[in-house]
Amino acid sequence: MDLCNLFDRSFFQNLITTFIGASLAIPTAMFVDRRIRQRQEKVERSQLIDALKHALQKNQDQLGSLEQDLKQVAPSSVALNLMDLTLLNATAAKKYETLDSVFVCKAVDYARYQMQLINHTLDYIRRIDANNPGRIPPSRHIVESCKNQISNARKAIEEAIARLENG
Repeated sequence: MDLCNLFDRSFFQNLITTFIGASLAIPTAMFVDRRIRQRQEKVERSQLIDALKHALQKNQDQLGSLEQDLKQVAPSSVALNLMDLTLLNATAAKKYETLDSVFVCKAVDYARYQMQLINHTLDYIRRIDANNPGRIPPSRHIVESCKNQISNARKAIEEAIARLENG
């Protein structure tokens, strides 16, 4: 077998054709892959924003119910429902990866923090109630503190929702 026969004209034609095909296919595949990832990230970002807004609005509604409950003569005698932080806690780190603005993430985290404070105060009120069989209501100071926390949480939630809507 002669080397000249091995590298004949058809070999070089196939080599050049393969090289041109690979040169065109690789960048095209990378471009298509990038586009697909960008679309997926956009959908994921949109779904996360919608879920966060829904969770914040749900807690905003819960704050209204909680305010009404605290107006009772003995707040410990009514069911003081905790803020629902499940989604907000679960997406605490993910939103920093997915959302474009750190300021939006900080606003959501601050609202979550305010709601955590309310949950701690409500737990404290429940413990007072559990330790007082005679149903001695919690001190006025604790109830007023919780009302102030509700006011702060309302503002924080409104700010977070506004930032989520504006990006």
